[in-house]
Amino acid sequence: MSPGTNASKKTPTTKKSTTACRKPKAKNYSSLDDQLLCTAYVNISSNGAKGTGQTAEMFWNDVHKVFLSLHPPEKVASVAQERDAASLMNRFQRHIQKSVNIFNKYYRRLQREGPSGTPDAELVKLAIQQYNENEKPKFQFEGCLEILKELAKFQTMVEEQKDALDGSSAVNIVCPPMGHGLPRPTGSKAAKKMLKEDRSIAATESEKVKAIKDLAGSHEILATELQRNRELTELKNKQDHCFKMFELYRSMGKVEEAERYMIQLEQLSQPPSGGASRPPVNDLSSDDSDNECESFNDVPSSIDDDIDNHASESADE
Repeated sequence: MSPGTNASKKTPTTKKSTTACRKPKAKNYSSLDDQLLCTAYVNISSNGAKGTGQTAEMFWNDVHKVFLSLHPPEKVASVAQERDAASLMNRFQRHIQKSVNIFNKYYRRLQREGPSGTPDAELVKLAIQQYNENEKPKFQFEGCLEILKELAKFQTMVEEQKDALDGSSAVNIVCPPMGHGLPRPTGSKAAKKMLKEDRSIAATESEKVKAIKDLAGSHEILATELQRNRELTELKNKQDHCFKMFELYRSMGKVEEAERYMIQLEQLSQPPSGGASRPPVNDLSSDDSDNECESFNDVPSSIDDDIDNHASESADE
């Protein structure tokens, strides 16, 4: 075999296919996706309690968590596979933030040079029109503007740059940028201090509620004791009354009446049977004279006659 023949017979090499290892391409971001991303970004950026010392990875992981939480529960798993933290960061920094930066330049120039008193909505519309006439691709983040303008970063982010439109300084003294005048987000220390104060106030309120409940319970116990003391006092007075009536009739020789009062006195002196509480003293009326002692106002009117007769007999003797 000739050398040429041997050279022509080369063993073909096969390349390993990497198609199976590649991650499926995610769907393009929709307008709703962009708005949810901006909402999550503002949420984490405005959270002063998180602090400013966190790394970029920690920040975007938090943004990713909030982004997922804004979706319906049944879609969270599928969205998590398509949109990871790195994807969100890339979308925001390379597309949304870049486009909004340029939009703000057109918007601010219209504020400076446009007719006085032009409504803000009209300025936004004109700024988007100028953007689309001069930039590519066209502006597609109109829904994000209302969300991002609440963030202090996007109020002044172009003031430190050179205005690419006319080459002059981008510092705007006459016309403030979009969202001017909005308060800056609370700092980390201030947010933590406010959180601590809120917890302290909540604990104090809880203690106040407990103290009020304890006081109400004490008042209820005191009222019960006072009622019990009144009943015991009335019971003692009724017993004394029955005993005096018994002594009176006995001294007059009226044995039947004296025995009746003695029986009533014994009934009042006995504790309630079967663990039942004694009926209120106010219920011990003279309606049933066989079981209960008459009250002071229920003394029979004939007693006065008996006392007079008894006194006359004693005088005759």
